[in-house]
Amino acid sequence: MVRFHRETKNNDEWTEWIMPKQPIYKMMCCDCGLVHDIEFDITFDEIEKRDRPIFRVRRNNRSTGQARRYRK
Repeated sequence: MVRFHRETKNNDEWTEWIMPKQPIYKMMCCDCGLVHDIEFDITFDEIEKRDRPIFRVRRNNRSTGQARRYRK
């Protein structure tokens, strides 16, 4: 099972759209190897009267250390 999947950018500098399949999605910076846990949710926006995606992020020190060790 692949733990990390490398996304590459297209000609317009963006990657393809990604649909997270887990409750917590891990994202690693390709330059510095810093790993973040990202949680996504949907909430109803009372002002615009529609559903809006929301997310929150935290640094994952353990995964960062493992990823940086593996990259050397």
